[in-house]
Amino acid sequence: MAASAGSGPACASRWASLAALLALLGLQIALHFHDALAAQYPQARPGLQALCKLGGCELRPWRRIDAISVETSALSQAGAAISTSCR
Repeated sequence: MAASAGSGPACASRWASLAALLALLGLQIALHFHDALAAQYPQARPGLQALCKLGGCELRPWRRIDAISVETSALSQAGAAISTSCR
């Protein structure tokens, strides 16, 4: 009796390979987006620091220039003063 195509050691090794590749992809994504992940998920910071120690990176403040917006601004003629409120 022949084994079905979805069972046996060959299938198990494929699943193991897929799991390993997905884990490596997750590590690569974490290394690439380490600053953003640390800023959005502070509880992940210790793990990301350990990952950066292994990967040779450094956790820095997340810089998102598109997140800065001018909410209000005012220009007065009496002293040429500019007042802005940034967020």
